[in-house]
Amino acid sequence: MKQTNLRKLVLLSLALIMLTVRMTAQKVSFSRLVTDSVYLQNMKKQLEDQYQKDAETASGPYKKYIKDIYKERYEYIRSCFEQGAIISDPKAVQYLQSVSQAILQGNPELTKHKLRILLYKAWWPNASSLGEGTILCNIGLLYKVRNEAQLAFILCHELAHLHLNHGNQAIDKYVNTVYDDEFQKELKKIAKQQYEKNRKLNELEKSIEFSSRRHSRAKESEADSMAIEFLKNTPYSLEEAKTALAQLDSIDDDKYNIEPPLQQYFNHPSYPFKKAWLKEEESFFGGATMEITDSKLLDSLKTHPDCRKRVIQVSPIVSRYAGKGTQKNLFEKEFRQWQEAYDFEVIAFLFDKEIISLALYQTLQALDHYREDPWLLAMAGQCLNRIYEAQKKHELSRIVELPSPYHEKKYNDFLRFLQNLSLTDIASINYYFLDSHKDKSLTNEDFVFALIQSRENAGKKEERSQWIQYYQSNFSKPRYTIKP
Repeated sequence: MKQTNLRKLVLLSLALIMLTVRMTAQKVSFSRLVTDSVYLQNMKKQLEDQYQKDAETASGPYKKYIKDIYKERYEYIRSCFEQGAIISDPKAVQYLQSVSQAILQGNPELTKHKLRILLYKAWWPNASSLGEGTILCNIGLLYKVRNEAQLAFILCHELAHLHLNHGNQAIDKYVNTVYDDEFQKELKKIAKQQYEKNRKLNELEKSIEFSSRRHSRAKESEADSMAIEFLKNTPYSLEEAKTALAQLDSIDDDKYNIEPPLQQYFNHPSYPFKKAWLKEEESFFGGATMEITDSKLLDSLKTHPDCRKRVIQVSPIVSRYAGKGTQKNLFEKEFRQWQEAYDFEVIAFLFDKEIISLALYQTLQALDHYREDPWLLAMAGQCLNRIYEAQKKHELSRIVELPSPYHEKKYNDFLRFLQNLSLTDIASINYYFLDSHKDKSLTNEDFVFALIQSRENAGKKEERSQWIQYYQSNFSKPRYTIKP
């Protein structure tokens, strides 16, 4: 068959596929959150004003060092804005404010604080009070809690830290310990010693760390108790305070806690899955396991340690207020919508930040829940394209993590899979992966762009040209610039 006729045949096939896609009803795919620059400027101005006020009111013999830490704190929060990690989408902000307002209405004493409860794009499940009025609520937390009442309790906990001034107390304690005359004398004494200097410095450091940790855990218990006092003045269920703490004990687990079915996604008749891709090489230390088995160490590594003890501690307080709030959700529809949106936004943020191995891992897990979602299929393709480019430049370690004892086993297995792929493997599995899912995804611009890149990486120049023509014909306001 002549090349011209082949080209016509391919273009006719594309047209037929497109017609089929348009006739098939599809769920509206994910779109990124919008940016409200006015909101961001307003928040940054409030941060700066608060920092100036804190710096001016610092006092005591070590105020210079306290002011230095205040500055570090301010610069950290400012960096979150500069990195694009603070969500300013008006609807997202409004939803979080609605939940926060339910807390503030029942606890007017909290309004004396100049609060900034900010949505942070981080994927790990946490919220944190920074001590000067800013509370960061990670979307990695919001998309994992089971209901608004759990979220409200966690916000109450962070508000309790602020109300009890725990953040600034911790700064004062640290400064007064480290710059104390006796501590400085001990430090100078160790510095002059000829032997075992490092061991003694480590012991000194551990003594501070132990004291700080004991102090911190006491503050956590205090914040839990006050959080119950705040939550009881809202319509939210107090029982969910206990379930929230119980869930925090395992909240570091993946949301869609499955091992990505690699053989299902990356097995194609033209390029079959290879068992060698899953092979675990024997370690330098004779194949010793990479898993941490010490239960105390495992608990200390959690984002939220000691949760089981904390459930026991708050239970009597919750019982004391039996019959108070009963609602699990006040805005259930919006809660579910934002949980779903953050499933996707977390992955998009990981991709933006070049944490590609985790972005691909979470994408493949999410595909088990959102079957054949065009945006997720596109993201998987874009991740593999990015891995191909990095491998080709010998820069894979910049975007793909190495296996570690601090990762879950299934994530380590996935990382080994990526490390075992050759450049040809990466190009081929992505080529066939996207090809096998294209019939229902060609209305998605991200998918078509990933498809074009995969053709280039696989050396399919003619196909690439045809898909570029398709892209230019079907997306009148293209978001991607494609070189001919």
